[in-house]
Amino acid sequence: MGQLADLESIPQLVELLGDPEWNVRLNAAQALTVLGPGGLEALQEATVSHPDRFAREAAVHALGRTLKAVPIL
Repeated sequence: MGQLADLESIPQLVELLGDPEWNVRLNAAQALTVLGPGGLEALQEATVSHPDRFAREAAVHALGRTLKAVPIL
C-alpha cells in the first residue's frame, strides 16, 4: 500500500521540479530517485520535456548522482 501511494506522488513531484525555489526542485528530484523505476522514468522524461529549464537541470543533476551511485557490474 505504501508503494502505491509513493507512485501516486510522482506527478506532484514532477510538478515541483518547476518550483521557483531551487531547494524545492532539488528535493523533488531527489525524492523521485528513491521511488524506483517509475520515479527514474519520470526524471528521465523531465530532462527532455519539462517546460522549465531549471526543472530539466534538476532532473539531470539527480539522475547523474543516482547513476554514479550504481555500481557497474
